[in-house]
Amino acid sequence: MVNVLLESIRKNQIQIAMEHTNALQIVQKDTFEGVETIMATIAIAASSSVRLQSQLVGLTFMRITTPADPTQEETELRADKVIEKQNMLEKNLDRLQKASHEMSLDVEGNYSKAESFIRSAAAQGAQLAVLPEYHLQGWVGSREALLGSARRSPEFLARYRALARELGVCIVPGTLLEDVSAPSDAHDEPALANVAYFLGPDGAVCGRYQKRNLWHPEKPLLRAPSGDGDGATPHHIAFDTPLGVRAGMLVCWDLSFPEAFRALAADGARLVVVPSFWVARDVGEPVNPVNRHAERLFLDTMCVARAFENSCAVVYVNCGGATAAEAETAAGTVREGHDAEGREHAGVSQAAMPMVGAVARIGHGAEEMRVVELDLGLLEVAEKAYKPRDDMERRGWKYEADVSGIWRTQDL
Repeated sequence: MVNVLLESIRKNQIQIAMEHTNALQIVQKDTFEGVETIMATIAIAASSSVRLQSQLVGLTFMRITTPADPTQEETELRADKVIEKQNMLEKNLDRLQKASHEMSLDVEGNYSKAESFIRSAAAQGAQLAVLPEYHLQGWVGSREALLGSARRSPEFLARYRALARELGVCIVPGTLLEDVSAPSDAHDEPALANVAYFLGPDGAVCGRYQKRNLWHPEKPLLRAPSGDGDGATPHHIAFDTPLGVRAGMLVCWDLSFPEAFRALAADGARLVVVPSFWVARDVGEPVNPVNRHAERLFLDTMCVARAFENSCAVVYVNCGGATAAEAETAAGTVREGHDAEGREHAGVSQAAMPMVGAVARIGHGAEEMRVVELDLGLLEVAEKAYKPRDDMERRGWKYEADVSGIWRTQDL
């Protein structure tokens, strides 16, 4: 029935495209006798990274050999060689360290891939393209590398805004690193933040969100919003979009905090977009021996639960690794579903809906593109059945949302 409807009528189109780190999702809205239907496309694209081997050209380490009973001259010569080789080694190690940073910092290559996906989605009628968290440089635990990415963020934000205007589509360009230092921080190191933007088809910024709940490795390097927020600067706010649906944004580890979703739902969000960089083995011991697929279970559970709890659509867009073809081309240097640094990506990009669950779930971490239909009318059906928003709006409800998006239990 839905397929016939979509094939027969192409009017009042609204499409959303998401990119899972490589991901794109396309959404299309058709009206037929008062029934609204949303189509979504989720795409996972492996981020192109500079291979380590290509950076090792010219790195040479030589062994120094000497006679069993060296003379004084031979001993001095050996010492000179040791110093010479030690200097060479230090230079080569420095080059190797820089090369390891460059593996995840092929920002131009990753931008080109993201742009290609967005153009392809727009050609199919998409109206919103969503990319993954850290889609330009990947996650690199080096302050120097992150600072370098942050310096270029204004340039890439401008390029995405121009692309949105050119194609007439909305874009959520994953996340960008930004310097959010206050004037009082002038003598301190720059304060970096992980920021998501929602760009309209005219290139205007419809919404901005700074990641609040940082994952453990991010905490020493990035800054979350300070304090609990106030009336002027709440942490979790929804915003109107040109797509005709009120939306909100969260990032990666925010997924595990139901309070964030509740705050967005209380502010009217019916669509929550979540760019992510979630790998499969980050937690290590003691989780992996219990269930090596625990991260995928975590993500599947959270996405669907948040959709049910808030009568909303959750568009989760995760990072992706190499495809089987890319792994074969790499001749064993990178595995399918992994990146050049050996990290296995969890995948499971999906659009989650109440009653339906995960739609077009991608259960692996390699590049892939899919098209899925989402009926936003189901959100109203779910609300009438479960009434979470109705409960939230009732006077005297036992949980109260303050303006900062923090929920606290009230005495009954």
